[in-house]
Amino acid sequence: MHYTLQQHSIWNAFQFDVLDFEGVHVGQIRVPTWFQMKNAHLRVHPLGATDGNIKLELHGQSYEICVEILRRASAPDLRYTLEQESEVLATIDLLAGHGLNRTKAYPRAPWNGRVESTGSFFRKQFELHGETGLITRIGEPHFWSWRRVLVIDFSEEHAVAPLLFAAYVIKELHW
Repeated sequence: MHYTLQQHSIWNAFQFDVLDFEGVHVGQIRVPTWFQMKNAHLRVHPLGATDGNIKLELHGQSYEICVEILRRASAPDLRYTLEQESEVLATIDLLAGHGLNRTKAYPRAPWNGRVESTGSFFRKQFELHGETGLITRIGEPHFWSWRRVLVIDFSEEHAVAPLLFAAYVIKELHW
């Protein structure tokens, strides 16, 4: 079974569409702009404006992806959490590398695992491993595309929302 996460248009990198295995639109991820996030952080946004969190809508349910800075530096350490009504469903830490080392993703909950890059320079492919083994494969289906497109392959025993969250965070890490 697979889902696809694709950029809404080549002009809008702040919205991603979620398509199921048949290509039917089942949700979206909306990312606030840098200015919206900064204004929310400074608490100077008007009533009704976005609060600076990333929104995931899937099959009529709403989730929030929150970003927390763990360590401030030129390359900060970040913690992404997927929440639904104040309940944390998944957590991934992005820990910055030093020198020539790249930033690495460490899934904490519910998987407590690691992310491995298995692709090439031109086609990004990643595997999310948990304590029980391989959970999902996330990768680009094409060598070149106008829009960012990721395919998330997984078995039916896993919940879809945390896997889409993981794909979004991995996309942010490696693009």
